[in-house]
Amino acid sequence: MLETERLRLRRPTVDDVDALFLIHSDPRTYAHAPELAMSSRKDAMSLFLSWDASWNEDGCGYFIVEQLTGTVIGCCGLRHSALGGQLVLNTYYRFIPEFHGHGYAREAVAAAIDWTRRRHPSLPIVAVVAPSNARSRRLAERLGFVENSITDPPLPVETEELMFPNDIVYRLPVA
Repeated sequence: MLETERLRLRRPTVDDVDALFLIHSDPRTYAHAPELAMSSRKDAMSLFLSWDASWNEDGCGYFIVEQLTGTVIGCCGLRHSALGGQLVLNTYYRFIPEFHGHGYAREAVAAAIDWTRRRHPSLPIVAVVAPSNARSRRLAERLGFVENSITDPPLPVETEELMFPNDIVYRLPVA
């Protein structure tokens, strides 16, 4: 669906459930919160079904990220989400630890943001990040996200949609 210099981003298929499990079951992927790592392939199938529903309903969602050789290295993208009662595009990214530190996440997420923003230009783009996830916070900042503050237009940080009450909401300024 999308190609960058080194990567291909495509809509997930049911054939990607094993890759989703590999990515999401590795405790290193969740070094900031290892208890969140998936424990069963059934969880990966539920995740896939949720992502597939987003694609079907909204025409956008989370991509499988693979090298041009076909090796799956992660997933990323944006999908519709409610945050503080407002419809937003939530940015998500997870990569196999062996592929950290090579700029793949930044390359893939930037392409996903650009593609999704062209399809949904009026929706705010956010990234909700655990304070302890320093790697994810740095990536959000490198991509141009800024931490939500009380001077921003209303977008409450404390909502039922946040995984943890202390999560940080980052916004991507309008281009």
